[in-house]
Amino acid sequence: MKKFYILSDEHGNLKAVQEGLKKAGYDENNKDHFLISAGDCFDRGDESLELYQYYKRLCDENKMIVCYGNHNEFLIDFLKCQNIHKCHFNYVNNGLRYTIDSFLGQTCAWDTFVLFRANEEEQREMTSEDWWNMWTAFVHYASEEINKNYPELLGWLESMPYYVELKHSIITHGMIDCEHGNWRTPLIGWKKCIWASPEQSARMYNNTGKHIYVGHIHSDLIREFFYEELTENTVFTRPQGDVTYLDACAVLTNKVNVVCIEDDFEEEE
Repeated sequence: MKKFYILSDEHGNLKAVQEGLKKAGYDENNKDHFLISAGDCFDRGDESLELYQYYKRLCDENKMIVCYGNHNEFLIDFLKCQNIHKCHFNYVNNGLRYTIDSFLGQTCAWDTFVLFRANEEEQREMTSEDWWNMWTAFVHYASEEINKNYPELLGWLESMPYYVELKHSIITHGMIDCEHGNWRTPLIGWKKCIWASPEQSARMYNNTGKHIYVGHIHSDLIREFFYEELTENTVFTRPQGDVTYLDACAVLTNKVNVVCIEDDFEEEE
């Protein structure tokens, strides 16, 4: 039996990850310790690069698996210069700017980009189209720099699995879907699962016979569905005892919940 250390929604907060792992007793040099992230490593915190370097090394050493989270899509779009409108929304509203700044090694990279290309008077005269062209140019510049300096990043993001299945446990980002086909290949698609709403996550049907560990939704939001007392987003297992919610809202609490379980990998057929 191995000890699996499970965490989620780190959101660029390496210090909180290290503190949580230390408190849980994780030792990366112990061959029986294995780390699993339920996804959303980046955005909102300012240590995305450092977290990537730490996680990538552990993954390369076969000591860790990171699941695909909805925030993967934000960085993948940016690095591939696609869905430019969504990139702008996520940059402004969902913390993507902190990830880009971290990987560029800059502070306020967008503002700096603009200042080098237009003085204040020129900025005042810029039209909406001018600003949009400036933003598009920034995405191309920043993505080229990041892809050049970290050539394995994009492939790593795209290759993350939607779930990790152990003998007695399932780890995924938002939810599993047992109501629309086989949960491993849900008819609604995994993209909808990783974008699960709080109600979908709280009410998910589980007939797998295994315990499910998810992130994505702050654990106190899930507590509200069960009329439980709020606890500053500590780990929560719903009353049925079959699903555990990990998300500690790191951006506000500066902590990452870590659960340690004893389990083992499913044997390959």
